[in-house]
Amino acid sequence: MLILPVLTETTPLEKIARGLCSFGLNYRTAFIFTSAFNMIPLFEEEGRLLMDAQKLRGMCSFEPSSKERRPSFFAKMKAYPGLVVPLVLGAMRKAKSSSVAMDSRAFGVYKTRTWLEKPQMKVYDFIFIAFSVVFTAGILYLNYS
Repeated sequence: MLILPVLTETTPLEKIARGLCSFGLNYRTAFIFTSAFNMIPLFEEEGRLLMDAQKLRGMCSFEPSSKERRPSFFAKMKAYPGLVVPLVLGAMRKAKSSSVAMDSRAFGVYKTRTWLEKPQMKVYDFIFIAFSVVFTAGILYLNYS
């Protein structure tokens, strides 16, 4: 959970897909993962815009204003459909346009994929993986002891 945002913010998605394929994942599955990583910031921004639009309409159910006390749990649950429905509809529109673009480019026609450059694990990659495993084990140990 701690390293995933660092990975997605510092590494281009093409390199992530190449790395997943070098570990034996087929390209379609790697593409699904990388496109999901790509959509996370878009959904955050769209959710922020929707909450701002609801605030402008006077529907402050998620965050308290300076005069009000904190909104109750039930008020938040009542406001979520107004946030989730537009997000889901926007996601469906994006998926439809993405599928049209992929179909027009004949995505997945060939079983194998060719790469311009072959991904190679370097020494610092192994060091980072070892550090990540040790760090995660340390966090889990400190959490449960």
